[in-house]
Amino acid sequence: KHFWFSKKKDNIMLNIDYATLKDIQKQDNNFFRRLVIITDNHSAKICDILLKYCNYGTKEEVGYNIFTKIVYGEFLDEQEVMNVSLTEDKK
Repeated sequence: KHFWFSKKKDNIMLNIDYATLKDIQKQDNNFFRRLVIITDNHSAKICDILLKYCNYGTKEEVGYNIFTKIVYGEFLDEQEVMNVSLTEDKK
């Protein structure tokens, strides 16, 4: 499906949303979400690599709302991911 980054407190998180082949074939809207906490400042590099294989999710695609904000933190669009990494690189 797609991936996206979020920020909660001082943590950058990579969120990966994916569906099984069975769900895709059934045209089911079910998907799974995996979260990886990025402990270093490589989110821009990770984003660049993943963009070669899948899309960066929009707020609408990831179902961003008050509940996802509480659980996953603030949604970061693609440009913000690059800016966060550049800011962290300068530290």
